[in-house]
Amino acid sequence: MRDGMRMFIVAAFLLSLAVITAAQNKPLTFEVASVRAHKGLDGSSFGGCYRAGAIAVVPKGRCLFRNASVRNIIAEAYDIAIFRIDELISGGPNWIRDDKYDVEAKAENDSATESELKVMTQALLAERFKLALREITKDSAGYALVVARNGLKLKPSDGSVRPSIGGNLGHISGTNRH
Repeated sequence: MRDGMRMFIVAAFLLSLAVITAAQNKPLTFEVASVRAHKGLDGSSFGGCYRAGAIAVVPKGRCLFRNASVRNIIAEAYDIAIFRIDELISGGPNWIRDDKYDVEAKAENDSATESELKVMTQALLAERFKLALREITKDSAGYALVVARNGLKLKPSDGSVRPSIGGNLGHISGTNRH
């Protein structure tokens, strides 16, 4: 009787361990998701996932896209700034840029984090659009800030003005003046 009870306890322990391990290895996916071709004629688009601390445009645990291209959904899922899409996303058929979709996706739990929602969006792209990624290395133009032949021409700050740096796409500016 004792040996039978021990075997039962060991079997129950191993079964619970297997269930816990399977739950931990389960890929993050949305509980429910709707992907439809956009039927509207309007040119405006919107897309994103819930972000803690942001103005509540998207409800907790959800991702919503309206009139969005697959490229824009990829940008959201992989945290690519809109102005860098052409630089960082290449290849694929024309429809990933041209065709527009409405996507509504809901996580199983409203407490899903922003990063979990992005992983779920990646899984949705793979499942519904058969997205397959390949990482490549590309050379790109850039600038190197080097010391001139005649030495530095910058003067140390006297500390009376707070330095600032700013810029837009293609421009950097800095000040340290009175």
